[in-house]
Parts: sequence; structure tokens; C-alpha cells
Amino acid sequence: MKKILCLIFCYALLSVTGNELSPAAKPIDEKATKETVELFNSLRHQMGKGILFGHQNTTLYGVGWHSHKQGTKTKSDCFEATGQYPVVYGWDINSLWNPVIPKNKVKRNLDWMRELVLNAYERGGVNTFSWHLWNPISPEGGNFYDTTPAVHELLSGGKKHTWFKAELDKLADFFYRVKAIMAR
Repeated sequence: MKKILCLIFCYALLSVTGNELSPAAKPIDEKATKETVELFNSLRHQMGKGILFGHQNTTLYGVGWHSHKQGTKTKSDCFEATGQYPVVYGWDINSLWNPVIPKNKVKRNLDWMRELVLNAYERGGVNTFSWHLWNPISPEGGNFYDTTPAVHELLSGGKKHTWFKAELDKLADFFYRVKAIMAR
């Protein structure tokens, strides 16, 4: 009997404490932007309603297809398998500044990625970005697995410092343009 009463008490306690959102909950950063607070609140209100799923490059390429080649911006293996797009969209900026890609295709890639990011945003998705930078010091322009020491050459006074700052400016311009379109 004690076990049954203990189980009922635990269930009741969990039922009461697990259903309410604390009204005082807010981002820890007191200087959080309006957008950050909105994202925080949106994610909090999803608590208990399911699992938020993310997928890297979900509309960029998949099994046997690439959106550039098919001319589609909505195809997704995730969507085809589940009937839903992911909530979190991961993007790797590596493909935009890859020394193997001809310079005339870089703008096309930037424009294409910008559209995919905006489409995800319009679906209510959260976009995240990573940058697996190709090693600019390696004689062959090694990919991100190349362990040739490079950081000292990217910092002030290094041979690639000016180049690296220019790459960061391109990246900042990409994000600025995406944000400007989202603000409309």
C-alpha cells in the first residue's frame, strides 16, 4: 500500500510541477536582442509539445540529389521521410569559400544559400551556421581536415591576415543581406 501511495504522490507532484512555465524565465543575457527574446519565448512555449528536430543542409542536398542541379529550393529528404521540415536548419559556409569552386560560382552559391536560409526562416525555422574554413596556409589549399598550423598567419601581422579580414567581411555582408531581407 505504501508503494502505491508513494507512486500516486510522485505522479501528482510531477503532474503539477511539469505543466507550468515559470513566468520569470527569461534569457540569462540582460542585453539579449528583441529577436533573441522572441526565439527564447517561442522555444519555451514548445516545451512538452514534441521534439524539435534539426538537420544539416536539409534543402541543399540529399540522397541522390543536389538543389543546384535540380533547381529546387524545397526538396528535403527530411520532408520526404516525415512530411515535415526540421525546426533547426544547419548550414555550412564552407561551401561558399572553397578554393576548388571557381570564383564565378561563388556569387551564385551565396545567392542560392541566401534563398534557402530565407525559405527556412519563412517556414518558422531556426537557422544555424558553421564554417569549416579551408586551410589557407596549406600549399594545396587544404580542406578543413588539414592540420598545417595556420592561426598565427591569420592574426595581425600574419601573411594571410588581410585575406582573412576580407573573407570575414564577405561573411558579414552575407549575414547583413540575409538579416535585411528578413526584416522586411
